[in-house]
Amino acid sequence: MIKLITKHRRWRLAASILSLSLLTVMAGAAVAPALNLIQEHFRDTDPIYVQMIISMPAVFIALTNLFLFKPLSKRLRARTMLLIGLGFYVVFGCLAGAFSDIRLILICRGLVGIGVGIAIATVVVTTGAAPRRGPSMIRDTSAQDRLIQSTPNRRKRLLL
Repeated sequence: MIKLITKHRRWRLAASILSLSLLTVMAGAAVAPALNLIQEHFRDTDPIYVQMIISMPAVFIALTNLFLFKPLSKRLRARTMLLIGLGFYVVFGCLAGAFSDIRLILICRGLVGIGVGIAIATVVVTTGAAPRRGPSMIRDTSAQDRLIQSTPNRRKRLLL
């Protein structure tokens, strides 16, 4: 009975880590199909700003993991950090759609990246996924990310 419970907890942990790994992909890929419409809406601005909408979260994920995660992890519990990261992701991801100024959208996208960086680093560090199941978890995560990104039709089927 105890083995069954332990296996169930490990499965839930692995499913949670793989689900949260989608945040890194979806931070950029969720906006990609609408990029042409966004470019049309902001036709008076430099196209590089519209392209930065995709790359901004990735830059801030890296900056968060380099500079912000360690001080936060000393002050906050893992659950609090995970909830803050997910909160940033949801709030600023939705808020970016409410603005009509490209600078405010880029700020929101940067804050989405901070949220993803906090959430992902928290999960990897606190669960110890990297040392124990590192290679297989990374393989599963990258396979899942490629599957989601591969085709728009497949992405629609998976999300429905």
